[in-house]
Parts: sequence; C-alpha cells; structure tokens
Amino acid sequence: MLISHWQTGLGTGTSEVQGSPYGAYGPEGPRMREQFWLLPGAGSEGSRCARPCFDRPRVLARVALVSQRGPLVMINHGSDAFTREAVSMPVFYWLSRWFVERGYVVVAAPAARSRRNRRRSCRGPRHLRRPRSSGLQARAAADDIEAALGFMERQPFVDPSRLVVAGVSTGGWAALALAARNPPGLQLVVNFAGGRGGHAYGRPNAVCGRDRLIAATAALGRAARVPTFWAYAENDSFFGPELAAAMAGA
Repeated sequence: MLISHWQTGLGTGTSEVQGSPYGAYGPEGPRMREQFWLLPGAGSEGSRCARPCFDRPRVLARVALVSQRGPLVMINHGSDAFTREAVSMPVFYWLSRWFVERGYVVVAAPAARSRRNRRRSCRGPRHLRRPRSSGLQARAAADDIEAALGFMERQPFVDPSRLVVAGVSTGGWAALALAARNPPGLQLVVNFAGGRGGHAYGRPNAVCGRDRLIAATAALGRAARVPTFWAYAENDSFFGPELAAAMAGA
C-alpha cells in the first residue's frame, strides 16, 4: 500500500490483531509522502500468513492529512487478462492528488480476487457469483474491498462515516458490487468504465456474456442504495457507449 500526506508522519500502521502483518512498511516517499501498506483481503485478517495474503501489495496515498480524522477514498485499478503480469500497479497520481488536496486519505488498490486465475474463455461467464474454481466475480472482489475498508476505517486518521470507493474497469465493476451491499459509512461509489469480460479473446469491442453482464448490472442496481457516479468514454474499446448505456438503463 502507498500512503501520502503533507503535514504529519504515519509511523507504523495500527491493527487490532497483535503481531498482525498488516499496516505501514518502509519510509514515506517524496511526492505526496506516500507510503506502502499491506491490507487484508477477505478471510485473511487475523489469520497467520506465512506470506502476504495478496498476489501483490496494495498502494495507498495519503496527503494533506492533519491530526483529525479525514474521509477516505479507495481506488481499485483494472487489469487486462493478457498484460496484468507485465505492468506495474498504477498509482493514479493526478486522481490521488485531487482527493489528497481535499483532505482525503487515498488508497490505490487492486480488488485482489478479481485479478486471480482470470479465465480467457467466454463460455458461461459468471459476472456476479463466487464459483469454487475462481474468485473473479464481482461479489468475490467486493469481499476484498470490504475487508480492506474495514481495516482502514479503524485507523486513527480515518473518519469511518465518510468513505468513497472508486474503480476503473474491473475495479469499477467490483465497486458497483460493493454499492449493492450498502456498507455503513460508504457515501459514494465512482465507476470509471466499469465492466467485466471486455476485449474477449483479445478483440476490441467484444465482451464475454454481454447480456449476462447487463443482467448482472440490473441485479446490483436493484440492491444498491449508495449513490453511484458513472463515467465512460466514447472511444472505449472495452465497454463502449452502447454497452454502457444498456448497463445504466438496466
């Protein structure tokens, strides 16, 4: 995790579990006083992990923080089935800075289980459920986001009543799944081009289980009471305007 702030040092992360592996690691960085943190995923907090319970560490950015508790935003990045192992996890510098300058704690993180064992087959995609063989689906990814939020909202510099979750691509899809749970303290979900199954078989504008994705979006929408803001681009070759409009309409 990477945390940044302008006015106070973080020191080490706190945890309710004695000897917990989660919290801050290493020194602060020079730009936004960012710092790496390790956060728990679903089912991992309180367990004894011989190694980190994530495929990769998460990144937090915490800026413009003063002594009082501040609001928190968690930004979940997207990934491509063919390139996710070849690229580093984005920090979203300008987006993080926008929030930081307004007093937010910013967590840039993957929805961990939405990245694991990603399938390249489009046969029978399950965009919501948690099948035994895979943790890709929205609800499994939302489990991890919820666990990380639960850890962070107990930190002394976070106001647990002012939480925002944002996501890009598969991260946006996971954020919509979290909105359907209406967790306490969650004020807003921001969905940047969210979806699942884009670039099916490596082809632009092809989506695995398009109709299933729209139906899954409708199911999430029926349950969600948290406000959501959606942003899609006209030239998006993963989830284009027609599909985005159909998802929003559903």
